[in-house]
Amino acid sequence: MINKKRIVLLGLVFMLLCSVVLTGCNNSKANSAGAEESTQKEVIEIEFWAGLTGTYGEFMQEQTNRFNALHDDMKVNITLCDDYPAVANKIQLGLQSGQIPVLAQLLDNTVQQFGDAGQLEDINAWIKEDHFDIEDYGQGLLVELTVGKNLYGLPLNKSMPILYYNKNVFNENGIDVSRLETWEGTREVAIELVEKGAVEYGFEPARWHWLYPSLVWSNGGELSNNPQDIKVNSPEAVEALQLWGDMFNKDETAMAHYGGEGWAYWYATVDDVNAGTAAMAVTSSADRAWYDENAVEAVMFPKFEGKERGVPTGGGNISMLAHATDEEKRVAWEYMKFVTSSKETAEWCKQLGYLPVRHSAKDEMKDFIEEHPITKTAFDQLQYVKAKPKFSEWNQIADEYINKALDRVFVEKVSAKDALDEAQKSTEKLLKR
Repeated sequence: MINKKRIVLLGLVFMLLCSVVLTGCNNSKANSAGAEESTQKEVIEIEFWAGLTGTYGEFMQEQTNRFNALHDDMKVNITLCDDYPAVANKIQLGLQSGQIPVLAQLLDNTVQQFGDAGQLEDINAWIKEDHFDIEDYGQGLLVELTVGKNLYGLPLNKSMPILYYNKNVFNENGIDVSRLETWEGTREVAIELVEKGAVEYGFEPARWHWLYPSLVWSNGGELSNNPQDIKVNSPEAVEALQLWGDMFNKDETAMAHYGGEGWAYWYATVDDVNAGTAAMAVTSSADRAWYDENAVEAVMFPKFEGKERGVPTGGGNISMLAHATDEEKRVAWEYMKFVTSSKETAEWCKQLGYLPVRHSAKDEMKDFIEEHPITKTAFDQLQYVKAKPKFSEWNQIADEYINKALDRVFVEKVSAKDALDEAQKSTEKLLKR
């Protein structure tokens, strides 16, 4: 006879064994999934706001794509704004809403402004931790990023103002380029070429306050770092700007472009020299990629007779915002090193015309530099770099009061003294002194 109790007991044992086996399988699958998840790195994403569009913006996007492809745990998302002021304005608005990036491409004076306000990360600690070779960067390019002992970024795409000229126009009219050593000589050349009917305009400065310090320094003037001592209407500044004013209003040999989106006015200036409509223009050394090197060459920013040359750096820097988390800052630092590496900064120069920011890159580019005289001119001019005023209010003084003074001289035909006296009054009111 079959023992019913035994059958029931055997059934219970069988069910228990199945349960153990199934549980073991499930645990095995769970452990396998957990192990797989643990091998996947967390991706830290950060935002980078840049101030270049068009070909420049495309290059920056490609550069960012190269960085992202090299890191499976880091990702940089780049937003391209119309220009550098647009980046600064976007950050100002973001500070109120809390929507700000981890990285930003900023002008020198904007770096000083945000640095003074405590919004930027001093990268000295990152340099020390990484034993990073900061000496490989040109000191003239770091000076405007340094406030006290703090370093608020790395130079990214740097430039200087230089004087371009249409060499075909010069050769056809027997003009000796050495006459462009001084502003007095440059003015005479402009008059001669317009009177001959060789060009419509002898000279076109890109209308921007960046050129103002160059004029002042190259006429022996200075611009104080102390806001209580700043005089934008110094005799040297008035005399220098008046020479340009005379070219516009007395000689009628000069013209400046205005309007359009972003940098449209700037590139219209470049186009005029390429076409031979204008004989000369002061724009950025970075514009080498936009000028027709078969028709255009460049000389250093002219000085005034008996004075020493002086020029500021321009272009953008890359800075880290202080609000970010440590993990975000680590991604930002790796990106900053990548985009300013010897290889990448060389590409900035070759493809877009900017100065390589590292000595090691320049050594590797000797052949390229010799093949492109415009780039060589910019390198030779590095010895004359000076720092613009570093107090935070200079940003507003330059953007608003100096630009307005240029407009008044170029368009309204006001004397340089009256225009700069007005700028000085506005400066003093701003500084409340």
